[in-house]
Amino acid sequence: MLGTLWLIPIVCLVGAVVNLLLGASGARKSAITIVGVGSVGLAAIASWVTIWQFLRPSTGEYEAIVESYFTWIRFNSLEIGFSFQLDPLSVAMLAFTTLVGFLVHLYSVGYMKTETDRGYARYFAYLNLFMFSMLMLVLGSNLLVLFIGWEGVGLCSYLLVGFYFDKEFSADAGNKAFIVNRIGDLGLLFAIFVILNVFGTLEFTELFGLLNSYGAAQQYGGAMTVIGILLFVAAIGKSAQIPLFVWHPDAMAGPSPVSALIHAATMVTTGVYLVVRCNFFFQLSPVAMLTVAIVGGTTAIFAATIALVQNDIKKVLAYSTISQLGTMFLAVGVGAYIAAIFHVIMFAFIQACLFLGAGSVIHSCSGERNLRKMGGLKKYLPKTYWTFWLAAITVAAILPVSGFVSKNAILTKVFEAGVTDLNGFGLIFYLLWVLGICGAALTGYYMFRLVYMTFEGSFRGSEETEGYIHEAGWTMTFPLQVLAFLSVIGGLALGFPGRLFHLKGTSFIHSFLGPLVLASPGNGVDEGHSLAFGLEWFLVILSVAVALRGIQLARRWYKKDPTFSEPNALAVRFPAVHKLLFNKYWVDEVYDRTLIRPVHRLAVLCWEIIDVIIIDTFIVNGSAFVTQLTGDVLRFLQTGRVRNYALSVALGILAIAVILW
Repeated sequence: MLGTLWLIPIVCLVGAVVNLLLGASGARKSAITIVGVGSVGLAAIASWVTIWQFLRPSTGEYEAIVESYFTWIRFNSLEIGFSFQLDPLSVAMLAFTTLVGFLVHLYSVGYMKTETDRGYARYFAYLNLFMFSMLMLVLGSNLLVLFIGWEGVGLCSYLLVGFYFDKEFSADAGNKAFIVNRIGDLGLLFAIFVILNVFGTLEFTELFGLLNSYGAAQQYGGAMTVIGILLFVAAIGKSAQIPLFVWHPDAMAGPSPVSALIHAATMVTTGVYLVVRCNFFFQLSPVAMLTVAIVGGTTAIFAATIALVQNDIKKVLAYSTISQLGTMFLAVGVGAYIAAIFHVIMFAFIQACLFLGAGSVIHSCSGERNLRKMGGLKKYLPKTYWTFWLAAITVAAILPVSGFVSKNAILTKVFEAGVTDLNGFGLIFYLLWVLGICGAALTGYYMFRLVYMTFEGSFRGSEETEGYIHEAGWTMTFPLQVLAFLSVIGGLALGFPGRLFHLKGTSFIHSFLGPLVLASPGNGVDEGHSLAFGLEWFLVILSVAVALRGIQLARRWYKKDPTFSEPNALAVRFPAVHKLLFNKYWVDEVYDRTLIRPVHRLAVLCWEIIDVIIIDTFIVNGSAFVTQLTGDVLRFLQTGRVRNYALSVALGILAIAVILW
């Protein structure tokens, strides 16, 4: 398959087009399923064959392969090609994107079976189009091809979040996601302009070569900060970080498989991918790195506190997603790029499993999403329960599952950044490590609060709903089982032996991705240890201990006490805190009062003044009036009588003679 990378995304695009045609022609669901699931299955097979060939290099090294198809832009000395690139980073993203994408498509067959034939075709067409855009983003060899995929996944997010467009909240959520993401996308567009101006190229391999040279920091230092901040603005929008996170919880209005694929496993991680792919800009700007770390660490704890009190099962997972993405940005902010990608891979399996599990619960409970109307589902949904429980224990980073390896690698690296204090930011990194430890405790609590409120105790909903509850078919349970398995053991294969355990040799993922990270101090590639063995393990044990304490507290409050008396009493005792968290710090309300309403008023004012008064009254109606008046005056000159015209000519000649005299 090497040499034909274009086939991987193109089969998904063909699937999208064919399904739109099938929907328009009224085709049966079986045909739509074959095209929708089959196209992504073919893309997955092609991807894994390509990856297998890439992992068996004849030279013994994983060299980047660039396939150029045609020259896209040529202007003077500037030449930008439409080309794909296969290197260790794109291989890592390609592997889990196609696998999770196929499993979500398979799950969707059962989840969307009650949809009309036309809606069913539209759903799979949008989902196939998303896969095409995501693969374009991952495989692009330059920022312009990446930008096509970047915009494409944003468009597909809008279409799928607003899939139930006949419901006002769903349509509003789609608009909100699209508009907020456009703010971030503007940052990427400006970054492309600046990069072109400074370097004259957008190719990742060429930019890496230019900035990997001696003296690059002194030569391009100022530009690196501007480029890094602009790229991070783009990442903030796609990956739902402060202050552009507000679209993500509302995006849960879309079908649950959409939430699993787009808003948990793939699209939302593209911000992290962008920063890691462009790490050579960030490495040369301590200010940009620190900005990424602060925003990531703050978002992680901010979103985790909101998740503590939410009662919508998908909203809890949405804020969990935002929090985990914040942890990934914290990693890249301290130079732990490979640990961040490691967590991205684990996170894709974990969150996809959790969202699909939530979808199975919602599906079985007739669309109910309120945790207070669930409970006792363990006996009805045993497969969903165990897969959900395994994913929850993994995201809580409890030894010895995969999440433990990836998350603690990040936390120890943050603490190590404080110890090494390369740029005088040591105290800030210690504070960010404290936020990370607090986030670990909160993650254990809110994840198992979710587990116990959903699956333990007795059912708190209606008898009619309880009578309907049943485990879904194999198309929904099989993807859950595969993802739960990968969540638990996937990271153990990629991350051992590793720096966290002072074992001899490097882990596979570090040796695989290491050459793509710019060589500089603190870049996260060096397997040496700035922390003593005892201190490093103390940090790890502390992280696990606080997570276990959070789980223990959730167990006591929500499993052993079916009335939830203690958390309810705390809410009564501290009403202001509970109200603050339950209302999500009123961020949406603040934005509404300070940005949306003023802009709306300004727009109305501009419409009334510019459109109605200036354009309509003066330009359009005024010009028509002047034209009509001119015609009314001039028509008296057109009498049709020759003697009047002769008199006019004579008077004209007389006037000219007087003037010339």
